[in-house]
Amino acid sequence: MATRYLSPRDVAVIHFMVMKKYGEGEQAGIKDQGLLESAVYRPQQTVFVKRLTQPYLKRQLLCSNR
Repeated sequence: MATRYLSPRDVAVIHFMVMKKYGEGEQAGIKDQGLLESAVYRPQQTVFVKRLTQPYLKRQLLCSNR
């Protein structure tokens, strides 16, 4: 089964729905669209078809660049 990721629009819709229900009196909105997109797309980043979130891969990648 393929992994399904949320889009920046999906995250924004969820944010506004949660703020509407629970954020009475709080200001809702996205301050920086670029930061939102960076956070949303981060889980989709790959190196050599392996996820960057795997600590051993990060260490291996950093050590091989010396």
